[in-house]
Amino acid sequence: MKLKLFFSFFIHFLFNYSFGQLSSQQAAVGVETSATSNYESPEKWLQESFGTYIQQNEIIEKRDANSKHFRNGDGTITALIAAGNINYKEGGQWKTIFHSIEQSSTGFTNIHNLFKTYYPLNANGHVLTKLPNGSEFKDLLNMRMYFQTGTTQMEVRNISSSPGNS
Repeated sequence: MKLKLFFSFFIHFLFNYSFGQLSSQQAAVGVETSATSNYESPEKWLQESFGTYIQQNEIIEKRDANSKHFRNGDGTITALIAAGNINYKEGGQWKTIFHSIEQSSTGFTNIHNLFKTYYPLNANGHVLTKLPNGSEFKDLLNMRMYFQTGTTQMEVRNISSSPGNS
């Protein structure tokens, strides 16, 4: 148990130390990231936990659901292994999961994941989530606010149609 705890601490320390070192190195030499595609923009990349690693140094062929691999300047490879998914497979290709919510013509979206979520333009709309199997579900239908005492709802107010902003 003590050994397991030690290794967990060591890995956590090493992971955080590596992020800090690489981020400092990039800043010191003025490294700019370039997108691997329009989808994987540098702006989105920098907002993720792996954003301190140079995007164009990722070895995309080594991606799987829980890992990213990066070439280092000295010829070694750094592997980031996550407890949860950081990539998803779509159209036979591994893509990076991005957690950002972006503005669209119909509201807001988070579509850089295995499931796609669409948020309304106005607060009185609904949230639509599409799953990979084609299933869809809607949340927050007929939103309203109220106080509740026991089972009695008091001061019920419908949510106004105020617009969201990014």
